Amino acid sequence: MSRQVVVRTPCRLHFGLTSMGHCRNRPQFGGVGVMVDVPGVQLEIVPARCFQIEGPLRERVALFTQSVFRQFQFSCPPELLLKVISAPREHTGLGVGSQLALAVAAGLAESLGLPWRDPMRLCQLTGRGRRSAVGTYGFLMGGLIVDGGHLPQELLGRLAFQKSIPEEWQFILLSPPKLTGRSGKEEESAIANLPPVSERLTEELEKIVMSEIVPALQANNFEDFAQSIYHFGCLAGNCFSAAQGGTFSSPATANLVSWLRENEFLGVGQSSWGPTVFVITPNGHEAERLKLAVAAHETYREYEIQAGPAANTGVRIEVSD
Repeated sequence: MSRQVVVRTPCRLHFGLTSMGHCRNRPQFGGVGVMVDVPGVQLEIVPARCFQIEGPLRERVALFTQSVFRQFQFSCPPELLLKVISAPREHTGLGVGSQLALAVAAGLAESLGLPWRDPMRLCQLTGRGRRSAVGTYGFLMGGLIVDGGHLPQELLGRLAFQKSIPEEWQFILLSPPKLTGRSGKEEESAIANLPPVSERLTEELEKIVMSEIVPALQANNFEDFAQSIYHFGCLAGNCFSAAQGGTFSSPATANLVSWLRENEFLGVGQSSWGPTVFVITPNGHEAERLKLAVAAHETYREYEIQAGPAANTGVRIEVSD
């Protein structure tokens, strides 16, 4: 039975990987990230006379729907209209591709009354999450996600930790207009050509996550959380210096991070390949102070800026029969 379904996703920030290029008996692509309640993907699925796709990113949506239809073994597409209402700009470090794929899979399954609320099933339906699982678990659960990585024979990383983030903490996202980060084959090639992360460095990164970031969040200790996120991001970013030319995606990004730290915004970093830089503030007052500082800056006032709390419940789906 077809139903009207509206899907709204948060955006995903990825703070960095803990492991990459190790021997085959150690989990790969572990990492940490958070879901943020700023406008993400929104799509609507309604009954129609034949299957149709409307809205932005139609080519990508078509590929995702084909994957879903194969997994559900449909002999012909269902009689539905899938309309993408809105989506953030792609390839800026916010996980738009993964959230779009997951939204398409969940929306189609929900509209047809088929099961989907399982991370492994979502991975099978979409083909996403085979490197980092932060976006997949975050789509379902929200909050802070620690991905324990996966062995080569495993489809999806292991969920090592998940927790909601205090509602008063704010995330501000700064992105230079029109610039994009690596994605697709360019991203795969860059990762393939990077030197492996040493086991010693992986252990150090994992220690920061489990001995600093996680305890600080559990104690609602904002300052320790912010400092440990920055520390982790710098160390993880160094692992990509051969591809990026430094800790961050560009000298401009490095300058922005330095400027933010100089202005006493401690919880800063680059999300994924960038160019988006995130800032975590303890409350709305500090978020407003940051917005005013950005607006007064000759260069940064041209940046795209978004702000909101963490998304602690993941995807939101509204269904009407």
